[in-house]
Amino acid sequence: MPGPPLAILSAAISDSGAWRWWAAEFPATVQIEFDGVQLWQPPPSSRVPPPSAIALRFHNARSLNFLTRRDAWTLPEDWPRRLGEERLPPLPVWHTGFRFNDRTWLATILREAGHVVTRLGERAESPAVTAAPVFLAFGAGGAACIVAAESLSLHSWHGELRLDEVPDREARWRAYWREYWQKRGTKEALPPDPTAEKQIPSAEPASRLPAAPPRRPGSRSVE
Repeated sequence: MPGPPLAILSAAISDSGAWRWWAAEFPATVQIEFDGVQLWQPPPSSRVPPPSAIALRFHNARSLNFLTRRDAWTLPEDWPRRLGEERLPPLPVWHTGFRFNDRTWLATILREAGHVVTRLGERAESPAVTAAPVFLAFGAGGAACIVAAESLSLHSWHGELRLDEVPDREARWRAYWREYWQKRGTKEALPPDPTAEKQIPSAEPASRLPAAPPRRPGSRSVE
C-alpha cells in the first residue's frame, strides 16, 4: 500500500475499522478510538490475536463536530454521548471514507448530513477548520465526525506510535494477515482474529467469517 503515512493510516482504519469511543478534555485534547485497525501490534501472548485498537489524539483542538446522516433513522439522537460512554455498538467506518486534510471530502460529508452538532470551537463549515494544520473528516455507520487541531499523535496498547512508523506497521500487519490465512484450519493455526477475518483471500468463501465482534477492553482516558 504505497503512499504517505496519513494516507496509509486512513486506509488501515477504513478497510475494516470501527469507531468505538471518543473523549475530550476541552480545549486541549480530543481523542477518537478505533478498533479493527490494520496496523501491527505485538500480541500480549501467543494465545490471543494482536491488539487492533488505535487512538487518534488531537492536540490544541480547534473544532469538533458530530454529524448525523439524513437517512440514519435508527441512530439515536444522543449517539455522541452514548458512544463516549461506551453504550453504543461500534460504528463501522465507511470504506475509503476516512480522510485527512481533504477539503472536497469534508464538503461531501457536510452535504450528506441531516444534523450537525458543534461540540468545540469552529463550526464544521468554517474556513478555520480547513486552515488548521491537521483536520479529519470521516463517516461511520449513520454518523460522521469532523475534527481540526494543531497536531495529531497516535496511541496503541503499547504506547505512542510515531506517524513515520505507520508504513512499516501496515506492511507487518499484511505479512501477519497472509500468515494467518496460510495457517488457518491447520494444526499451526494462529489464534482467531476478527480483524484478519474481515478481509479474506479471494478464494476463501465469505461464509467462513465469524459472527462475533472483537472484544472491547475496559476503561480508557485522555491523558
